[in-house]
Amino acid sequence: MAVSAAKPGLVFATPTNAVYWLKWAPPNNSYVLQSAANLPGPWSNVIVVATAPNTNFNNTFDSSNFLAGSASRNYNPPPIWIGFDNGDDSNPTVNWAAGPADDAGGNAGSGSVQLAWKLAGGNGGEAFVFDLYSSGQNVAGGALSFDLMIDPSSTAGTNNDYGYFQVVSRDGSYNWNPTSFGEGLLAAAGGAVGHWAHITIPLGTGADSTVRALTFVIGNDGDISGTQTIYIDNLQLTSPATSAPRVYDINGTNYTIITSSMLPASKTGFFRMSK
Repeated sequence: MAVSAAKPGLVFATPTNAVYWLKWAPPNNSYVLQSAANLPGPWSNVIVVATAPNTNFNNTFDSSNFLAGSASRNYNPPPIWIGFDNGDDSNPTVNWAAGPADDAGGNAGSGSVQLAWKLAGGNGGEAFVFDLYSSGQNVAGGALSFDLMIDPSSTAGTNNDYGYFQVVSRDGSYNWNPTSFGEGLLAAAGGAVGHWAHITIPLGTGADSTVRALTFVIGNDGDISGTQTIYIDNLQLTSPATSAPRVYDINGTNYTIITSSMLPASKTGFFRMSK
């Protein structure tokens, strides 16, 4: 069926997850719609979260511009800088591994970051810092993702693993804020060496969601004594795409649709218009 509308902008499809149809008058563009789980508050602006996130950072490591030799660390990317943060081996190697065998997508024109270090037993470990920005960036509600592979030549520990792998967010002042991710390196790499695995880490809205740099930490939890090598590819940071709810002016009255994703965390609550 075809419909001819005098005001086509007022013809719209109601979302399948719509729960409320709100209206208020008189129209006033200086007010914003807010919600709260309880009447006393706290109140916050109602936002619409799009299904497609914003890509804040994406590096497929098609070149070696992160190497210290071509871009000395100045804490002011781009280009990014990757190198030693702390650990037992103060002189690890950071290289660009090029070619299909070292690219998560098997792309001959791309590559990955190769991190290599040597451990001498005990309970230490190694940590590498990835300088991504010159200042802290807010990616609240977003995610960090990357591909990981363990080189088959790496040394396993007494527990048949290759260390305990953690990812730490560094804020604008380089404060250390661990993310929610932490598990055995072998499990993180998909349970096998020489195998690419994709890792996604939700960042939530806590301290770890302000990102200036990242630190990858491999703890020696198996008395590892020998060399280890891992590869990192397709490093990406995303944040939700948000906007204010769309408001319709119909015959002098404002209307908006509230969907389930726009409700307070309690999924029940109150709404108000506020300046």
